[in-house]
Amino acid sequence: MWTVSRTLLTHLAALVFLNACTPKKPPPSEPPSLTWPKHPLSQIDESLPRFLLIESRNPANPTGPWDAKFERQTFDGAILNRWMIASSARDQNIRDRLANHAYLEHLVDGLRSLEIDDVPGPGTPQRFGLESPVWKFSWEISGQPYRLEIGISEIDSTGGSTRTFARVSTPHQTGIVNVRGPLLPILEHSRSFDYFREPVLLSLIGDDIQKVQSQGRQWVRLKSGWKNERSGKSDPGFERRLQDLLHLRIEHFVDSDLEHSAYAKKFAATRNRGIKWSFTDTQNHVVRAWFTTDRPPVAQTSQRPNVYFELYVPAIPIFSLSSSP
Repeated sequence: MWTVSRTLLTHLAALVFLNACTPKKPPPSEPPSLTWPKHPLSQIDESLPRFLLIESRNPANPTGPWDAKFERQTFDGAILNRWMIASSARDQNIRDRLANHAYLEHLVDGLRSLEIDDVPGPGTPQRFGLESPVWKFSWEISGQPYRLEIGISEIDSTGGSTRTFARVSTPHQTGIVNVRGPLLPILEHSRSFDYFREPVLLSLIGDDIQKVQSQGRQWVRLKSGWKNERSGKSDPGFERRLQDLLHLRIEHFVDSDLEHSAYAKKFAATRNRGIKWSFTDTQNHVVRAWFTTDRPPVAQTSQRPNVYFELYVPAIPIFSLSSSP
């Protein structure tokens, strides 16, 4: 009996020894996550993308959700690569297709410089506010699709900083990340579709204008400044008044059929009492504009035909310039 037990103990000890000496297999590792570049959308340059699809579900937007396709087009026969509103779900309510070029260029710069802060832990799209994103951007570069979806922002409990979640999709990878950069304050400021519409009435470069005509008067640019052709004298104050006129801003876009019809009648009734302008540039390209003397004044321009605009009040440059000697 002792012999059997002794033999059994010997075998058990050998098994324990062998087990201790046998190398253990490491636990299965999770698949490595893709390494993101610091600026995942840096492929954007000064001429690309050619189009940009934007969808906004910003809860701060007073007029509700909107979407639009913006394209770089030729504008007014002279300006190349000007951002225009190509289409929108609100097509029936958009008469003026001129987009806010400077604002969109600023936004594109924000896309290009978007920076990945880190990659958050696992979670559902609802967790990151990406089941119904606040913002969606889509575009192509060399036929390759890109997409950016902005979700919610939250305060990081550890450091008190704001974390913004986004889903980034490029031809090489897709994933949910934390992002930062100047794009985010731009979007926070973009509280309605009108921010993406051109707010300045006349798309003209002051230095290119060589001749201005209004109400039977004419001003011609000389090397030394502006000359009033009626008086034959120089007009040193004309440049300032011209710049004021070129920076007139739109208060209200007249889009709906009902409004457009009412403004068309109003404009036709007062047009003979209004003020007409024409601006000729170095290429002899002429832009015309008409203003009523109402409060607020209503305007039309040859650059944006068949559209009426209500201007900010008071539109002093219109009347001060028309009363120049």
